[in-house]
Amino acid sequence: MTGAWANPIVERLAAQAVPPGEFCGLVLNCSWPMPQDVCQQYDRFREELSAAMPPEAYVYPTSTLHCTVATLRAFTAGPLTGSDRDALVKA
Repeated sequence: MTGAWANPIVERLAAQAVPPGEFCGLVLNCSWPMPQDVCQQYDRFREELSAAMPPEAYVYPTSTLHCTVATLRAFTAGPLTGSDRDALVKA
């Protein structure tokens, strides 16, 4: 991992280093950022969990903690073009 993001695509999106149309998705998140009291409790839990896990395990940092309500189309699926886009418009 090169930066603060576990997913290199998310890291590129956060850095605004993705050309328009390269990825297309819809993910509905809430509680991002999480309330401060949740972050404090998660920080303690994360420390304990990290200590108990093997070194290669990745435990997400508090700054990325959120609740995914729905993934209607994973942005990691790439662009939405041609017949795929037409099929969604007709649906």
